[in-house]
Amino acid sequence: MRHRRWTEPLVGDEYTFDMGGPIGKDDIQDAMNRPA
Repeated sequence: MRHRRWTEPLVGDEYTFDMGGPIGKDDIQDAMNRPA
């Protein structure tokens, strides 16, 4: 398991379910850390 450095939630649960079901926070963090 990777070490998480969450100072504050980047997205709310509503956003998570809006994506079409519960997705892992790691997946969200991965997408956020990926250079756009």
